[in-house]
Amino acid sequence: MSIIMFAGTGRTGKTVVVNELIKKAQENNKVAIAIPSVVRGYMQSQGLDSEKAFYDLSQADRTRVQKGLIEEYFLNLDRVIENQIPDEMYIFDRSPFDHFGYAAYNNLSLEDRAHFRQKCHNYLIHHCKRLIHFPWPCPWTNNKDSDAFRHYDEDKERFVSTFISQEINFLVETTGNIKWRTDSSNTLSPKVRADIIYGLITR
Repeated sequence: MSIIMFAGTGRTGKTVVVNELIKKAQENNKVAIAIPSVVRGYMQSQGLDSEKAFYDLSQADRTRVQKGLIEEYFLNLDRVIENQIPDEMYIFDRSPFDHFGYAAYNNLSLEDRAHFRQKCHNYLIHHCKRLIHFPWPCPWTNNKDSDAFRHYDEDKERFVSTFISQEINFLVETTGNIKWRTDSSNTLSPKVRADIIYGLITR
């Protein structure tokens, strides 16, 4: 089994490339399963139908929800690990660092930061074959069109993107036990990006 994770803020093209990556694997007679983000399902379980509703909460409630969201991500990751099938590829369109970054943006305490950083590192070192980072901004960043769920905020995306980069660099510098790549080829089509990434993760 191999776990591939995509890291990056919203609107950086992760999901569409993951979908193309699944098609590429199928073309090569490989079993690849997309593991979607848990954000919307978890938010709905908390009575929140959009990110705007989340940001209307008090600071304390935002922190509570974000901490719960990180834990939900780890529970979902545990389920994948426990039910893994040899030779199958599991592709997450979110990484632990994504959720960690959004929680940090919502004033996660230093104690909680240390706790979640350690959990992120443990999962990435022991279970992630390759981490692919899609940086922000992208050529389409200025297009503010969004679905009914998302709440675009440039300051938030900038903070989280920088946070993810810093956490990846910190993990690499302190352990060296993670294979990762920053993919800035966002001027290419999703299919071409997926073809390049497929070659990287299967060689």
